[in-house]
Amino acid sequence: MGNGLDRARWIWLPLPEQINQYGDFRQAFTLPETVGSVRLHISADSRYAAFINGGELPASQFADYPAYKAYDTMDITALVHPGENVLAVLGYCQGEDSSVYRLGTPGVIFAVEADGAVVAASGGGTLCRLSREYESGEVERFSGQLSFSFRYHASARDGWQAADYRPGPDWGPARETGACPVLVPRPNRPLVRRPPCPGRLTAQGVFTDPLSPAAPCGERMQRAALAYRAPGDWGLPETPASLPAEKGLRLADPAGDGLYLLVDLQREEAGLLHLDIALPEPARILIGFGEHLDDLRARTSVGGRQFAAVYEARAGRQTFTHALKRAGCRYVQLHIYAHAATLYYAGVCPTVYPVDYRPAFHCADALHNRIFEVSRRTLELCMHEHYEDCPWREQALYAMDSRNQMLCGYYVFQNKEFAASSLRLLALGQREDGLLELCAPARVGVTIPCFSLSFVTALCEHVEAGGELAFGRELLPVAERILSLFLGRRGENGLVPCFTAPGLWNFYEWRDGLDGGSIFREDQIPETYDAPLNAMLSLALNDAAGLYARLGDTDAAVRCRRERDALNRAMAAFWEEERGAYATYLTDTGRRHFCELTQALLVCAGAADGVRLDRALEVLSSAQNGLVPVTLSCSIFKYEALMRRPEAYGRWVMEDVARIWGGMLFAGATSFWETDAGAWDFERAGSLCHGWSAVPIYLYYRYVLGRRLDGETEPPVFCGLYEAAEREEADARP
Repeated sequence: MGNGLDRARWIWLPLPEQINQYGDFRQAFTLPETVGSVRLHISADSRYAAFINGGELPASQFADYPAYKAYDTMDITALVHPGENVLAVLGYCQGEDSSVYRLGTPGVIFAVEADGAVVAASGGGTLCRLSREYESGEVERFSGQLSFSFRYHASARDGWQAADYRPGPDWGPARETGACPVLVPRPNRPLVRRPPCPGRLTAQGVFTDPLSPAAPCGERMQRAALAYRAPGDWGLPETPASLPAEKGLRLADPAGDGLYLLVDLQREEAGLLHLDIALPEPARILIGFGEHLDDLRARTSVGGRQFAAVYEARAGRQTFTHALKRAGCRYVQLHIYAHAATLYYAGVCPTVYPVDYRPAFHCADALHNRIFEVSRRTLELCMHEHYEDCPWREQALYAMDSRNQMLCGYYVFQNKEFAASSLRLLALGQREDGLLELCAPARVGVTIPCFSLSFVTALCEHVEAGGELAFGRELLPVAERILSLFLGRRGENGLVPCFTAPGLWNFYEWRDGLDGGSIFREDQIPETYDAPLNAMLSLALNDAAGLYARLGDTDAAVRCRRERDALNRAMAAFWEEERGAYATYLTDTGRRHFCELTQALLVCAGAADGVRLDRALEVLSSAQNGLVPVTLSCSIFKYEALMRRPEAYGRWVMEDVARIWGGMLFAGATSFWETDAGAWDFERAGSLCHGWSAVPIYLYYRYVLGRRLDGETEPPVFCGLYEAAEREEADARP
C-alpha cells in the first residue's frame, strides 16, 4: 500500500468477543527533532475514535464490508512533537448485523508514517484493555436499524488518551486477529465535525420515575411524571435561555426524583450527542433525543425503539461527546437524578459531509425558494458515509431512496464521488440470487426486489450525469445480473410475476395495496402480476440501453430496447377500459387495485400512448380521481409523467409542489418528512427528515431551469415561476 498499513496488523482485545464491545488501545512512537509531515492511516470494524497526545481527531469510520474495508488518512503534523508521542484509539465492535453494519471480525488497524517512514504500526506490541468508561455487552438499542445505544461511566475516566498516562495492570498486549480484508482508501471525503449547535432551554422542571432502573431508559423518560417549573422559579430568564451558556444555568429543586430539561436545537440536526454539565455529586443522567415533541417531551420511546442513553456522571464539571454513533434530532432531553446542576450545554455537534455547492436555484416566488432551501438541507442531513434514508430512525442506504437523492445531488453539488461510493456499497451487497440486499452495507432477513431495479436506473443516471465510464463498466455486471434475473422470470404473457418466496417483500410505497403486506412473512403467496414491477423493469431496460450506448456496445443497447418494447406491449393487459385506468394487479380473477403510482410508472415507461396516455395524465392531475394517491417517495414518477405534457400540466405540477411541500413548511418543518402525515405516521415513528423528499430540487433544475442530467440545457419549461435562475451564494449552507 505504501502507507505502512502493509506492515500493520488487525488487532483486538485478548478477550472473548461479545456484542457491543469497546476497547482502549495505545501505542507510543518517537519522532526526530525535524520532521516534515506526519500522517495517520486507520480503519476499524466497526468504528473508532482516535486521539493524538490526548487531543481527539475529528474522524469517522466509513461504512464498509468485512472484506472491503476503507481506511482514513489524516495529517497529524500539527498535533505531534519531537520525542515521544502517543496514539490512542477507542475501538468499538457492534457485534451483530443491522441495517447500517454487516457483521465482521472486530478489530482496529493503524500506521503512523513520518516523511514516508513508518514509525508506528498496530500489532502485538500495541497495549489494550476493555474500556472502563463504556459498558460492553447487552444494552438498549436505539432501533433495529441502528442497533445499540450506550452506557457511559464518567467516574471511570483515567486520562488514558493522554501522552503522560502510565498504563496499569489492567493493560496488556493486543491480540492479532489475522483478519486480512481488502483495504482501500476512503472513497469519499471525511466528515467535518462542527462546534455544538445553538439551542434553547424550552422546558424545565422535576420528574418522578415510576419504573425500575432495569427498564429501558427511553421508556423511563417517556413515562416519567413531569412537573413543569417556570423559568422564574429557578431564577432563569423569562425568555428561553440560550445554549451554550458560558456562565452556566444554575438549576436546583428538591422535589421529585431529579431535574428534567428540554433543549430545542431550533431545527433538525444530525451529529454527535454532546453534554457539558457540572454536578455537586455523582448522578445518573438519561439523555434522550427526538424529532418532535409529545406532551412537552422529546419522543424517546417509539414502537420499542429507545432513543436514549445512560450517562453516569461524576462530581464536578465534565464534558462528553459520544463520537461513535450519530443522533438525528431537533430536541434533546435530560433526566438528571440529582436536585442541583449547572448546565452549560446539551445538544449535538453536527457532522456534515463537505459538499461543493452549485449556484442555488432562485425564482420570483418566495415559497418555492424556501422549498428549495429546505430540500437542499434535507438532502445534506441525509449524507454522511453514504446517502441515508433519514438521520434519526435508521441512517440506512436503500437503492430506491438513494436514487431520488442522487438525482437531486447531481444538480446542487459539484462532486460525483459521493454518489459513486453509495452505488458501490449497494453493488457489493448483491446476493447469490442476483438481488441486492435491502440496504447496504448490511445483511437483513428480507429484501425488496424492485429496489434492485432502482439500482440499475441509478447507475445509468450516474454515468449520464458525468460519472466515469470506467465506473459504469465496473458495476455493469451487477446490473446485468439483476436484469437477467427479472427477464428470466417472464411468463407466457410476456410479464414478470411478483416474487412469492418468503423473504422477498413486494413493496413499492407506503400505501394500501402497495406496501407488500407482512415484511417477514414465512409463507408463499399466490403468484400474480403487478404493473409497478414490470414498469420499473421497463425503465431499467431503457436506462441500461442508454448506458450500453455510452459504452459503445450498440448490440446490447438494441437488445435492451427490444426487451423494453416487448414488455411495454405486454403491459396493455393491465388496462381497464371501464375504469379508464391501469390496474395495479392482474390475477386469475381479473384486475384489481387502482393507484396513481401505477398510472405514473406506465407513462414514464412509455407503455401508455394515445387515448390511454391522455386518460392517465388526466386522472393524475385530478384531485378527485378515486385512485390511491402517490406518496412523497414516489411523487417523482407522478411529476415526471405529467411533465410529458408541460404545456398542459407544468403549472399544475408546480402548484402541487407548493401545496404539499409548502404545507410541511407551514406546519413548522425545518426539513421535509418521510410522508405527508409527518411524525404521526407509522405509529408515531414517522421521520421528519427523509432524503427522498428532497425531490423538488430535481424538478426545479430539470424543468424550471431546463438543466438536463448530462449537463446540457434546454429551453426551460414554463411552470409559472418567472425570472427563475441560478444564483451564487456567499454562504450556501443554510
